[in-house]
Amino acid sequence: MAIDGWAPLIDGHVYFVSVKGYNKVGLHSLITSRPVTADTTPPSSGHVYDGQRSTVSGQIKDADFVTVISEMGSYWEGFSDPHSSISHYLLQVGTCRGCDDTLAQSHVGARTDVRFYDVSFKYGMPYYVTVTACNMAGLCTMATSDGVILDVTAPRTGNIIDGTQDEDVQYQASRTFLGCKWRGFQDPESVLDHYEWRVGTTPGGGEILEPTNAGLEEAIFHTLSRDDQLPVGPTLYTTVRAYNKAGDLEHVIDIISHIRRHLLLFSDGGQGSSNSLWFPN
Repeated sequence: MAIDGWAPLIDGHVYFVSVKGYNKVGLHSLITSRPVTADTTPPSSGHVYDGQRSTVSGQIKDADFVTVISEMGSYWEGFSDPHSSISHYLLQVGTCRGCDDTLAQSHVGARTDVRFYDVSFKYGMPYYVTVTACNMAGLCTMATSDGVILDVTAPRTGNIIDGTQDEDVQYQASRTFLGCKWRGFQDPESVLDHYEWRVGTTPGGGEILEPTNAGLEEAIFHTLSRDDQLPVGPTLYTTVRAYNKAGDLEHVIDIISHIRRHLLLFSDGGQGSSNSLWFPN
């Protein structure tokens, strides 16, 4: 039975329904319902984050790349309903916003975080988590994450050229100049984030030049002062490390490419001066 009242219900207000029953002689009894809160609006939307809540740090809440499949998950916050509160959440995962082609919509109750088990994720493909929040009145609001890519492989190594010319050099005369070029590093899953280079007297070492961020440049040089010149005689080694978007300084899965420089220095007989000629192979 539907009764149209003349006054609209106000969201958040509590209402009672009372019914009187009369018999043939006019006697009656009264019964009143439990309180009912009016709610005609869906919950306010929140934010859905990729990754696991336990792995976030500082101001970074969302993971754009995940390097370990066991860390694939999602959490959300900010959904609210001032009138009837949140009843439950629904969750789905897909390869596009709002899709469920990877994980069909599932009821997750009142929890606000999940880990994904036995879900077939493909490397290098973006995945989006969609959360639907429903209030006690059955009205729902949907929000989707900005996507996450599973990247468990290192960048593909390239080639390093000693010196800043087009051909590799094995000898140089200058004791105040270091330089190299590289090409061919790539990462098809999460693309490259930056390079790091160093120079040392041992493979992978940084005795001459400590690890230095080279951005996304593929050619770089460094000038030393006269008081801090290169040693005469020892072979120097240049190391270039390529980081992809999934790597950071604490958790590096990328391959280190060690290239022997065969960089031998010639002085003018110990007088401390040197010329600036490069001797190619």
